[in-house]
Amino acid sequence: MSYDIVVRHVQSLNIMSIRFITSIERIGQDIPNAYKELHEYISAQKGIMTGECLAIYHDPGFNPFQIDVECCFGVSPLLADREHIKSRVANGGEMAVLLHRGPYKTLCNAYDAILQWINENNYTPLAQMREHYLNDPAEVAPEEIMTEIFWPVQKNS
Repeated sequence: MSYDIVVRHVQSLNIMSIRFITSIERIGQDIPNAYKELHEYISAQKGIMTGECLAIYHDPGFNPFQIDVECCFGVSPLLADREHIKSRVANGGEMAVLLHRGPYKTLCNAYDAILQWINENNYTPLAQMREHYLNDPAEVAPEEIMTEIFWPVQKNS
């Protein structure tokens, strides 16, 4: 699959989030559970979701047995923290961006492509890459799932 990759300035974003460690075997269960809990909390607090549904990956590398992920919804304004549900501002900045269409299990192809592009175009990849989920996998066929990948970058001098 070929991807169109661009560098874009991304604005910071108010988020409510749950951050946890999971594994490749559990991620398909843990992420939906985190989003369900977040949605329930934001709704109970009468919070306003701004439409962004994303996951931030905090690992500098990929360890399939210990994935540090933060599931987030964009909100306005920020709400009070509760136990493991946190409010914060997700950093903006220059990011390499691509759109992946297809099942989540094929996202590795998108990551390979964006990392290759970053290296070939004189950028350094930075931490905290993000996946923005543009549609609901329960409502579309797997080949129609759309995920935007945002990878923070710095131009090499």
